[in-house]
Amino acid sequence: MRNVTAAWMIVLTVCSVASAQTPDAGRNTFVARCAGCHGTDGNGGELGPAIAARVPTRSDSELQELIRDGRPAAGMPAFPAVTAPESAHLVAFLRTLKPRGGAAPQRVS
Repeated sequence: MRNVTAAWMIVLTVCSVASAQTPDAGRNTFVARCAGCHGTDGNGGELGPAIAARVPTRSDSELQELIRDGRPAAGMPAFPAVTAPESAHLVAFLRTLKPRGGAAPQRVS
């Protein structure tokens, strides 16, 4: 009986970890920290540019670095308090954003 219980605990743990890594897990972080500037759909807001077309041109690690360090000279604040798991979820959510009008991804320096 203990082996069956232990097996179910492992299955439940794996399922909960897998479900926590969906893009929806990053949606709350995006709404709380990013949407005020970049818009709720990532297509620009009053304070920040559209990012939906830029996200596909960057690697996950580049996006996580950008979130952590910001771009102060360009007006984007750093978010060093965002945890690694929170950052990973946010990047997964960013990958779901679609540019308006089907614009092609663009790399902007």
